[in-house]
Amino acid sequence: MRFLIGLLLGIILGIGAAAFFLTTGKGGDYLIGTSPRVVAMEERLKGFEADRDSFRKRLAEADAALARVEARIGTLGARGATPGTTGASAPAEGAADVRGGVKAEPENGAGPGSPAKAPEPAEVH
Repeated sequence: MRFLIGLLLGIILGIGAAAFFLTTGKGGDYLIGTSPRVVAMEERLKGFEADRDSFRKRLAEADAALARVEARIGTLGARGATPGTTGASAPAEGAADVRGGVKAEPENGAGPGSPAKAPEPAEVH
């Protein structure tokens, strides 16, 4: 009878000690860390971190390119705001008017891509 009581007490204490170790110590972390699902998830997470870093780098490059374009637009706007700095005379016929956004029509009324009208002959009396 003493043997059976000792055996049951040993089993109960062993289960209690194992549960205590797994819940409070590093044993639970070890068991979870060696799980195949957790290992696969960690590998996927490393891949996502690499993707995030590459996206962050591409975003920085796009931001720098946008800043360069913005600076160019600013210099072009400043150049257009001061008369005489572009060196260009009046815009050519049919060219787009940048300020109004309306295309100037040639004097003979022909639009771009349409055949030019011949000037009307003057009447003689």
